[in-house]
Amino acid sequence: MQRYLVLILGLLVALSQTASCIPTLVVAAAVKSHRDRQGLCDPASLEKIVIGETREAEVLELLGQPWRTSADYQGAKQLVYRLDKQRETKEGTEVRTEFVTITFQKDGKVERVDRAAG
Repeated sequence: MQRYLVLILGLLVALSQTASCIPTLVVAAAVKSHRDRQGLCDPASLEKIVIGETREAEVLELLGQPWRTSADYQGAKQLVYRLDKQRETKEGTEVRTEFVTITFQKDGKVERVDRAAG
C-alpha cells in the first residue's frame, strides 16, 4: 500500500514540475490523508490478540504501524493505536476515537490491552 502511495506521489510531483500548482495541492492532500489514517486499527484484528501469547511482531503484522510508541512507568514497551468508531445521529455522522494501548512483557509477549476514550 505504501509503495503504491509513494509511486503515485512521485508521479504527481513530476507532473507538478511541468504543469501548474494543482498537482502539488493533490500531493499535499494525499500525504495528509495518509498521516491521518496512520495508527488506525481494525477492531476485528484487535480481537485476534491473545494476552500472554501474541508477540510484538505479530501485533505489528495484524495492526500495522502504531500511532505512537511509548513505555509505561516500569519501562515496558507500549504501542498505541487509534480506533475510530462512527455512529449515525440525527445531526449527521458522529466519530468517536478510542486509544488502544498494548503493553508488552519483557519477553515480547502481550501483557495487557487497554482502551480509553479520546
